[in-house]
Amino acid sequence: CSLTAISRVYQRRGDISKAIGLSRQALRIQRAASRQPGQGSAVLTNDAKDLRYQMAQTLYLLATLQENIGDLDSSISCLCEALALHQEACVGNHLVDEAMILNKLG
Repeated sequence: CSLTAISRVYQRRGDISKAIGLSRQALRIQRAASRQPGQGSAVLTNDAKDLRYQMAQTLYLLATLQENIGDLDSSISCLCEALALHQEACVGNHLVDEAMILNKLG
């Protein structure tokens, strides 16, 4: 999502509050897209898996941003949700990201 990319730019510039706002907006858009008709199947399509993976990436970014401002409860919540979404997608070539999330949870 381009909002996530823009959020990373604000993060690098040190504008954490703007980065958090854009990350949350990206997540709202991704969540809305994940609720589209046809996404309720027990077997996820590749598009649904990709969307869940993108949402997990956005949540990981949001968790990092929240950790930067000292909001550890929200950060942990985002990491847990990211891990759950990542496990739903269960895409084999993204296992490194799951390890990164688990490592951050400590």
